[in-house]
Order: sequence, then C-alpha cells, then structure tokens
Amino acid sequence: MKSHWRRSNAQNKPLQVDVDDSYNILNCIGVRMNLANFLQQIKESPVELMGVIYHNAKGVAGFRIVAEGTADQCKVNFVDIVEGMNDFRSNMITLVHNHPQGEVRPSTQDLEMTYDTIDSCKELNVTVRDHLILGGNGGIYSFAENGAL
Repeated sequence: MKSHWRRSNAQNKPLQVDVDDSYNILNCIGVRMNLANFLQQIKESPVELMGVIYHNAKGVAGFRIVAEGTADQCKVNFVDIVEGMNDFRSNMITLVHNHPQGEVRPSTQDLEMTYDTIDSCKELNVTVRDHLILGGNGGIYSFAENGAL
C-alpha cells in the first residue's frame, strides 16, 4: 500500500504537517518529501515567507509558514511562532525564510529579528537551532554554520 502526501491546492493554503509525538517524521519518506516541498515553497515564493520547523526530542515535529511579506521584507509576530511551539510541543525551532531577490546575506532586519527571537525563546526554554535564508538564486545562508547564532 503506497502513501501519497500532497498539498491541497484547492484552498491555496500553506503546507503544514502535524505529526503525532510517537511518530518520528524523519523515518517517513512521504513526510520528508513534504518538508522538502515546504522548503521549496518558501524558496520559490515571489514574496518573503517566514517558516518555522518545529523540533522535539524525537526529531522534526512539524513545520508551518508563520508570516508572509512583500518582495523585500516580512514582519514576523512572535506569537505566531509560539503558537506552533505549543501545537507541536516543540522545544527547539529552525527559522527559515527566503530572499526572492537572490541575495542570501542577512539584512539588518534579519539579524534583529533572529536575535529578538532567540532572546524570547530563551525565556520559554526553547532553543533556536538555526536560521536559514533561502535565496531565489539557489543559495542558502545558515546562521549556525556562519557562527552567527
């Protein structure tokens, strides 16, 4: 029996996957493909999108888009990030957003938002694992790999 994981285009809603705590998403090829589709959706968007990957002790618990902006900026409400932490019972997150224009270096606003989110997460005992910027030209910037966390 084959499983097919698809995003419904009928309602044009962002991709979101909820995973039961007893199930490790990384062991399911279908859901792993959905995570790839989620990242592709962010990367290819003509406007900035902010997504969050929610982690727990068993791995990736889920992911969702928490904000949509314009071609060159995106305002993120921390409450929307926290809502996902609660929904997915997450104690660690990875932030992901795109730069549709292609440049992956973080802007001043990206740095401020990242450090504000890290500070707010510390108060909730939640770790920010990384912040990835996906460029429209295929480049990726990782705050963790660049020592910026």
